[in-house]
Amino acid sequence: TARAAGGSVLPELTLSCLTGGAPVVLREVAGPAVITVWASWCPPCRKDLPAFQPLSERAPVPLQVVGLTSRAHRGGPQSLREAFAARVRAELGVPARAVADPGSAVAGRDLVVLATTSPTPVLCAADLSPGTHVNAVGFKQRDRSEFGTDLLDTADLLVTDSPAQAADYQPPMLAATPPYAGRLRDLGGILAGAVPGRTTADQISVFCSTGLAGTEVFLLDALTRVAAAAR
Repeated sequence: TARAAGGSVLPELTLSCLTGGAPVVLREVAGPAVITVWASWCPPCRKDLPAFQPLSERAPVPLQVVGLTSRAHRGGPQSLREAFAARVRAELGVPARAVADPGSAVAGRDLVVLATTSPTPVLCAADLSPGTHVNAVGFKQRDRSEFGTDLLDTADLLVTDSPAQAADYQPPMLAATPPYAGRLRDLGGILAGAVPGRTTADQISVFCSTGLAGTEVFLLDALTRVAAAAR
């Protein structure tokens, strides 16, 4: 049993891994170990954290380093959302605004982009409106996904830029596993007209990105041509 300085037992806490790995049971951490608590809004924390990796590699004995990150902002979740929206407005010129929950963010939207670091679903498919298209950029693997199977069940069209790579992930991409694999279409085939895309305007489509280089360039070129022709 791990004990802190002075012989006291570490608290019974099970901590989720931000990268989707196995949870850390704090009381089972065996010494020697370094446990550091930090937050992304804390400048000294951001400077100190990179020093722990070489410390663990150079230690004369195996040394465990456990980093506990606080996602809470000093002013609470609402303050964090407001601060992020303000930063997007200032740095990108995008008229972003903070909302209280994901349902409010996606309701009535034509396009929804999921780009989170969450290994658990952040979106409820029931909140989507008919005709919505969803781009999934973050975790989308089996047992580690920012959306649930309810989104795949609801979608009329499932697309990826590489079905082969989607299935080759370890663990595989959720949309590349039964019963969804047979419905997963190739984006290249749709763009080339060899595979059908949407057939009605009220269908919900989901694109599960594997991050193939060149996909964004091709799409941007296609959109630019469409925009130029519409002028």
